[in-house]
Amino acid sequence: MMNDKDIHGQKEQKCLDYVRERFKAHKDIELFGITIEDYEELENILKNAKALPHSSNFPDFLFDNGYIEHFQITASKVTRKGAKQQNEYAQYRKKTDAEVEAFEKEVTNNPHYAGEYQKISTFKYPEHNYHYLSRSLHSCWEHHIQSLNAYSGEKDVGVFMIDFPEHDIEMYEEVYKGLEPKTRFDGLREPQRFHDYRLSRDKIMLDYLYGFKEQIKYVIYICTEKIEIIRLDRIPEMKKLLPWPFAIVGMLGTTQFESVYSVFVSECKRKIEKNNE
Repeated sequence: MMNDKDIHGQKEQKCLDYVRERFKAHKDIELFGITIEDYEELENILKNAKALPHSSNFPDFLFDNGYIEHFQITASKVTRKGAKQQNEYAQYRKKTDAEVEAFEKEVTNNPHYAGEYQKISTFKYPEHNYHYLSRSLHSCWEHHIQSLNAYSGEKDVGVFMIDFPEHDIEMYEEVYKGLEPKTRFDGLREPQRFHDYRLSRDKIMLDYLYGFKEQIKYVIYICTEKIEIIRLDRIPEMKKLLPWPFAIVGMLGTTQFESVYSVFVSECKRKIEKNNE
């Protein structure tokens, strides 16, 4: 039986494997401040990083001259019991899976059962907003920096791998901010819009991360649509390409619908149909 530490270690390994796969395939990867030499270094880091035997220790992965530390952030409210969305979704998932499993057992134990089964379940996501997201990122970052400061191993190259698996934050580039209201400027500049949170466009958060450039060389940020790799000491160059701010908002009232539909035919009916063929 797996314990919490085993599950914790699997989550980090799964995230690293996902980044490795995408990086190798040149798929869904966006690089910021990365040179050819940096790319080759990242390639070696991802290839050679090995998990520590005790997953609760810092860091999660080691390579020759550095480490990778993983953590997950949320845009939902966090209490002493953890992130509200993750806790509520875990309860929903447990209840829904148990209901489907119970029905499958009923059919297995009753070979003469015939009928239809349909289950439609819904999960309404709790409120998400940038305030919760910013607080989560700051809190997790500072916690892991404290662990880094206490770490006595090799740390020439530090990598923080930030996982944001939620899709309830949107970003919209405010290219028309400060211009004459209700005035058209057709085709001059279309604003960027993202249906998830992009760390690379958040100048406030980039400024915060830049303050740790002496300790952390790369941030690998995983969201629902892309993987962003940022070299922290080159953030000032990035910001030159971000002349406008982004509005960052949470999507309210997002609901997940899930449907399971099956038709079961009794053994007697199967035999009759087979004999009539």
